[in-house]
Amino acid sequence: PFKKPRGGELSDDEKAFNSLLGSVRIAIEHVNAWLKRFRMIKDRYRGNITDLWKVILFTCAAFNIECPGV
Repeated sequence: PFKKPRGGELSDDEKAFNSLLGSVRIAIEHVNAWLKRFRMIKDRYRGNITDLWKVILFTCAAFNIECPGV
């Protein structure tokens, strides 16, 4: 993001870029928070490594069903 210079202002393009970047970042943070509820990011996966993709795909599918607009 662009920072406001000391004693100055941001241009309209820089403000628009910061706004767009913020909206993308908040969507990503919401996904991360949702995945943390399943403890996929917080904890170590202790299952069979060949089943890891099944767990990830199931979690992503559940997220897409619950939050289709994100």
